[in-house]
Amino acid sequence: MAWDEADLHETDPAAVWVVMADPDRLSQWAGVQLVHWSGDLPKVGDDLTVNVGGSDIAVSVVDWEAGRRYRVELKGVRFVNGAQLECAVESLVESQRAGARVKIQFGATTSRWRAPLVRMMAQRRINKAISTLRGLVD
Repeated sequence: MAWDEADLHETDPAAVWVVMADPDRLSQWAGVQLVHWSGDLPKVGDDLTVNVGGSDIAVSVVDWEAGRRYRVELKGVRFVNGAQLECAVESLVESQRAGARVKIQFGATTSRWRAPLVRMMAQRRINKAISTLRGLVD
């Protein structure tokens, strides 16, 4: 599993959520292009299609806690099965400094020899997404 988290001090968690939870804003921080989405607000059961590096990936929302976290299942990711991505934001109160803590996790099943490469690629994408997200909401 690849994951990362970052503390965004003096950033309103609600402002982070607005960016993370809006499918129309995925291209601004997640490095994917939204191809198709039908719906007003994402909810469990919604389906999206995104494009990553020229490949379309079907995305299904499998868990949704408004204002806090969501988990999606990714179908069509090369070399992996059962890929899931979870994004979460929580309030941060640390030594009098309020802010938001952002966590992104990616998990999937793949062959033993591909696992290190898949993990490394996912880790890079997650690190870049969090860095970009930080720039959007700071």
